[in-house]
Amino acid sequence: MMTLPPATTSSRTINSKLNEILNKATRSPTGSTSDVNKLDQNTVVQYSNLLRANILGKDKQEKVNSIVVLAKLLGCIDVKSVQDLSQLTSILNHDLFHVLFSIITPNMSLETFKAILKICNAMSSIFTTKESYQIVIDTVVKHLDIINIMVDKLHHDFKIMVNSLRFFNDLLSKSLQYHYDSILVIFERLRSQSFFGSIENLNMNDKSLTFLIEQLKSTYIRTLQWLNTMQYDLTSVHHNTILQETLKQLTGSLNEFGNDATPEEFKIAGFGDNPKQFIIENCSILLSIDIIVFLKDSNVTFKKRFHEHLMMYQHKLTFPIYQFIKLSTNLWIDIYDQDEYPNIVSSCLNYDEFIYYTMLNCLRLWQQTKADSEHVDKIFLLITSSIYTIEDDLGSGAKSIEEILDWYMSQDVRLKQVEQIINTHEIAWNPELQEFDKILAQQSLDFIIDQRVVQLLKGSWVYTESYGESLLKSKPSSSNGGIGIGNNSHAAIANKDSARYYFITLSPNRQVIYFKPYLNKPPVNPTIAEMEQNNQYIKLTEIISLKSQKLGEFIGEEDKLKSSRLISIRGTISYEQITLMGNTKPLISFYTDSNVNMYVWLDGIKMLKGITNPDQFSDETAKQLENLIEVRRTIQLLELNNIEPGVIDEDEDVYNLNELDNVTTGFHFMNIV
Repeated sequence: MMTLPPATTSSRTINSKLNEILNKATRSPTGSTSDVNKLDQNTVVQYSNLLRANILGKDKQEKVNSIVVLAKLLGCIDVKSVQDLSQLTSILNHDLFHVLFSIITPNMSLETFKAILKICNAMSSIFTTKESYQIVIDTVVKHLDIINIMVDKLHHDFKIMVNSLRFFNDLLSKSLQYHYDSILVIFERLRSQSFFGSIENLNMNDKSLTFLIEQLKSTYIRTLQWLNTMQYDLTSVHHNTILQETLKQLTGSLNEFGNDATPEEFKIAGFGDNPKQFIIENCSILLSIDIIVFLKDSNVTFKKRFHEHLMMYQHKLTFPIYQFIKLSTNLWIDIYDQDEYPNIVSSCLNYDEFIYYTMLNCLRLWQQTKADSEHVDKIFLLITSSIYTIEDDLGSGAKSIEEILDWYMSQDVRLKQVEQIINTHEIAWNPELQEFDKILAQQSLDFIIDQRVVQLLKGSWVYTESYGESLLKSKPSSSNGGIGIGNNSHAAIANKDSARYYFITLSPNRQVIYFKPYLNKPPVNPTIAEMEQNNQYIKLTEIISLKSQKLGEFIGEEDKLKSSRLISIRGTISYEQITLMGNTKPLISFYTDSNVNMYVWLDGIKMLKGITNPDQFSDETAKQLENLIEVRRTIQLLELNNIEPGVIDEDEDVYNLNELDNVTTGFHFMNIV
């Protein structure tokens, strides 16, 4: 075994001897570092003591030199050959690490910084007991700002990158092994400084670095899972630190002014009447750290949107932060427990990105759907429905994780998410839905019929036949008849040639249609009493059929043929002629220039006559009926999210249409599609 000469007081001398040994190893036939790792224990202890004294001393240059030499010395140690590690651990104690970490500054030389990292990494093999390694982790806790500096220097040098990975992976691994609760504040700082995200985004082909990153990913997931099971223990200083930081971040974030949050704001955000006690009883340590990191995030998109949301609601908080972030934490932790999403698991170092974009998406959906606290689960259902697609996109490698997550905020994607949920539930509930569809179709038709009757009772203005024709011809009409009259003596009108408008309305008893001619529209619609006094009406029983014809579709086409410089306005002026037919001749004919008036009268009278086949309705009414059925059916399917098919036996429970109506009240869910 090689023995170094007796120690001197100069780190330069020790460095010279170490270089001599390293050079011999390089020139050896095998080139093996095993030739280096043969320093006897006494020599190692002797030189470690000397270098430690220099590092703790006041000579700044000797301090820096001794740090570099100590790193080199520890690299020459074969730990397995050291019989008594306690001699080393007594030298490499808290005082030494305190000095090492206290001299770390943003502007320090890279060589000194790399040497400190190398010393820290050597401790992992030297400190083999819970008590000994506690020195390292406790010293880091007292110097948390070194984490900020390490993250800043991460990309400056490959060795810094490698040694930083090893150091923090060791910190997490030892904490998992020995259950150090002091890791909590270190873990929070690492995440707040985006250390893990920076590692995830490295684009390196080096095999050794790839191996270290994979090690870190495994350790990171195990740390997340461990902290997710950890509840508050107020006897722990570090638990109290996390608790106070959680309250601090919430206090400054729950209103747009940055003022301390009021008890009411805490309560509406989901943290109860006593926020501190609520967090202790309901939040895991991981959830608290998630809240801290999320609210500290430098990305201002969420906060900007959130504060705009507060101002829209007159400074009253409505978005339940606690419920959504708890769901977000559980979602991603559950995914890490599964084999179903290997690409997401492989991207675990971007955990904070997943949490942030999940919360941002929840807020967007919350605002767009005008939801309330009862709809939290429905909103989050849209989030979970996109997981499979995110998994596939991550596997393709075509986009960054930020691009993928940001894209899933778009309305097209949310529509796709809704469709996925609906299709899944439709398959699962198909037997029950068959009967439900029949009832829903009838209920929706009844609603449309009632709506049309109300519109008919309200009445509307239409053009007389003669005036409508004159509008189409753009010249006064020569027709003498503004209305076709049947055998009903009550249908005779005065001044029919000069009339331009009819006011038409359904009688309150729904038996007759009143009409009254006007030269010009009066400022106020006639009352039902005035219509009755006018004594001009058509009984519904006299109406045998209805005819309609769209006119004006080709206006402009003839003139366009005369000159290539003209632009056609085809279809921009369109009238509908509606004729109510009796047994032998028309009862009344009029024009509308409004699609609303057209389908109100055309379809409304059909419905009053008992015609309920949607195929015989206008396109507008048929589309309205189809949309109403689809909206109500969609909401019902989404309501089934937390119910297993077959668990409901009674029809009245499955097809409770009153409950379905209540579901749609106040929840503008379809605004998102």
